[in-house]
Amino acid sequence: MKNSKFKIKNYGLFLLFILHFSFYIFNCLFLGCGKKESKQSTKLVAPRPKPKMPEYVPPATPPKYTYKGGLYRDPLIPGGGSSSYSSSSMTGEGGETMTNEKMATLQLKGIFRDAKTGNIAIVAESSGGSYILKNGKLYDRKNKIVKGVAGVIGKNSATLFSNDTKIELKLKKAGEERK
Repeated sequence: MKNSKFKIKNYGLFLLFILHFSFYIFNCLFLGCGKKESKQSTKLVAPRPKPKMPEYVPPATPPKYTYKGGLYRDPLIPGGGSSSYSSSSMTGEGGETMTNEKMATLQLKGIFRDAKTGNIAIVAESSGGSYILKNGKLYDRKNKIVKGVAGVIGKNSATLFSNDTKIELKLKKAGEERK
């Protein structure tokens, strides 16, 4: 052996071998031998206390709703209104009173007959207000008694009595006008 140099035929394979070998040695020296774990002491752990449930508190009652629509005009009354629907009658302050002029504008619109409640008459003003006559009393649109007026319902008529006035209202046939 003249030249005793060691020749490597496949240099890339040799480098790969060296790299793997060095990696193996590194892992064995530094990572393979770790510290020994100390034995854990067995301590009794106290159980956790149960979480406290919050006490039930009932919700506060909402404020009572009061309807304030009585201060506004009734949308079912024809426009223009009348004196019977003044602001005092809209607010419900006292009952309505009937004047002689107002009684002169009343018309009998219909009579209902019922075995339980008796006869009921629908009376209307020419300006659009309406009243109900039943059991001898005249009621306004808010179902309040009109002061100073009483009445009697006949077969085809109704008679209204005031302090000094008596008016008989007759039921008109369809197409018949009031004179």
